[in-house]
Amino acid sequence: MDIEFECHRRGVRPRLGFEAKRLGNGKAAGDYLGAEGLAAFVSGYYPTTHGEAGMIAYVQERSVDSWATKLCSELTRHEKAHSLIGGWVPHERCTGQSTYSSTHQLTGSAKLLVTHVLLPFLAEK
Repeated sequence: MDIEFECHRRGVRPRLGFEAKRLGNGKAAGDYLGAEGLAAFVSGYYPTTHGEAGMIAYVQERSVDSWATKLCSELTRHEKAHSLIGGWVPHERCTGQSTYSSTHQLTGSAKLLVTHVLLPFLAEK
């Protein structure tokens, strides 16, 4: 896991983990969605304390919108492999930004809400 926030208080300390991946320059949607990306949360390899996680994408080629469309397509086309139960949708609290959410079924009745943030890191020409 690349980034983890921990709430500092007495008792249980919830944590929110983020995995970050590059999109472009030889990196593909498979890296973002694969075993060292989103699948690490869905499989339980990266544990969560409260059923939420985050993915950060550094967009280095093409547009943020084109990557959002590609990731949505890959997730929905392989929804069973990604345990997807709630599709790729714009994040309800982050309108106007490149932020999406997806919901995944974990083992048993547990669910995982993943917030996806796509950040443009395009080199100026």
